[in-house]
Amino acid sequence: MDIAESYVEVTGLNRLEEVLEVTNLFEKELSKSSTHIPMIGFLVSYKSLNKLPILNRRYPSVNILSKLLSCCKNKRVFPTIHYNSKEEGLAK
Repeated sequence: MDIAESYVEVTGLNRLEEVLEVTNLFEKELSKSSTHIPMIGFLVSYKSLNKLPILNRRYPSVNILSKLLSCCKNKRVFPTIHYNSKEEGLAK
C-alpha cells in the first residue's frame, strides 16, 4: 500500500512578488531532508479564465498565471491549480 506524502501548501497567491517570497521561504525553512512537499496553489474559475469580472482578490489574472506557475519551476515547490467550477451568476 502506498502512503500519501505530507505537504504544506499556501493557496490564493496572485502576485509575482508573493510567489517569489513564499518559494524563497519554502527553500529556506523546508530543508531538502523534510518529509513535507512544499506546494503553492493558484485559484482559477470559469470567470477568471474567461476574463470576466471577479470580486475575490485571491484569483490571479489569467494574463499572469503562466508567469506565476513558472516561478515554481526551478524551485523545490509543487504548483497546483484549484479550479472552482461554480458558475453562479452566469447566463444560461
